[in-house]
Amino acid sequence: MGVAFVTGGCMVRTVVCPVCGGEVELMDDVMDGEIIEHDCGATLVVRIEGDNIKLEEFQGVEEDWGE
Repeated sequence: MGVAFVTGGCMVRTVVCPVCGGEVELMDDVMDGEIIEHDCGATLVVRIEGDNIKLEEFQGVEEDWGE
């Protein structure tokens, strides 16, 4: 669970990076599936389930070669 605060008129949520444990600030208009990059260099995917926001490490895109 993250912390929410207002900065510059926009709501910001703070969640934890699953790679380094550092704080990640997300704007209130962040969308499920959005890909972001954290200061530690990790590429993360935003997952929103109800009021909960969590981050998962991005695993990359797999080719399906038209199958």
